[in-house]
Amino acid sequence: MRVHVGFIRDDDLGQTYSIVRSGADGRVMRHWVAPNDPLVHNIPWAVVNTQYSVPECVVSAVPLDDQYPAQGQLVRRFRSSDVRIFQHVGDRIWRLVPDEGTFQAMGLHWCNVTSADADFFRRIAISEPFASSGTMPRDDYPNCWNEE
Repeated sequence: MRVHVGFIRDDDLGQTYSIVRSGADGRVMRHWVAPNDPLVHNIPWAVVNTQYSVPECVVSAVPLDDQYPAQGQLVRRFRSSDVRIFQHVGDRIWRLVPDEGTFQAMGLHWCNVTSADADFFRRIAISEPFASSGTMPRDDYPNCWNEE
């Protein structure tokens, strides 16, 4: 069982997270709130945006919830030379998106990429990468799904 304790918003990436505490071990984690998550309707946006927006380095210090990731969630390492993007595909399995052309061909958007904490990639199961689409990235591809 997880207990919701609040919300934070990543000032750099614009992502919103529900902060939860695990009932089993008391760990505090952040759970990404996807744009289509029903929780979106319960979030006090004005309060989160004005009082709980913090820099990406603060957000990334709170472990990302690897027990209950959102379907389709996109993750990258926080402030690293490693720019790889991984997508959650179900059953706590993550797959590498091999290149920007494939990222776009899959209909993914940069506004949905979340930042991982330092240990995230040691805790998760990484499966085979997606096959490359072989397409070149478009310069006019929208940054976010609501810009199409």
